[in-house]
Parts: sequence; structure tokens; C-alpha cells
Amino acid sequence: MKTNDQQVSYISGLRNKLERDLREVFKTVLKSVHGSATATRKVLAAIPTTRRDGLAGKTINELLDRTKPPPCFFRICPVAE
Repeated sequence: MKTNDQQVSYISGLRNKLERDLREVFKTVLKSVHGSATATRKVLAAIPTTRRDGLAGKTINELLDRTKPPPCFFRICPVAE
């Protein structure tokens, strides 16, 4: 039987993997539907201006890189609609 801390750690790892996988799918869909340049603009437009300025010039691949923390990932999810 696992301890509570072990269970929390396991679930946290699953959640992190799911988010990375979702980010990859999200990026692929945006690029295929809108093209890289438009997808990049849409993602940047969904990010608050205070954070957006520091991300200017980055590509969609850099913004949604699965190995790095995403900029407000759940804020940019509505962009897919």
C-alpha cells in the first residue's frame, strides 16, 4: 500500500505528463488549422500583456515547447475554438 505522499506524487506526475501531451496536441492542431505564423499570433494574443512583451519573437514551437513550462497554458486553450 502506498503512502499518501506517494499517491500524491504519482498523480502529480500523471497530471504533468497529461499537460505536456495536451500542449503537443494543441500546438499541432493550431499549426495545421491556422499555419505557424497565425497560430503564434493567436497564442500570443491570449497571453496577458505583461507576459506577452517578454515572449515577442518566439515561435509557436517555442511558446508551447513540451519540455518547458507553458505561458498561461489554460488561458490560451480557448484559442483552439
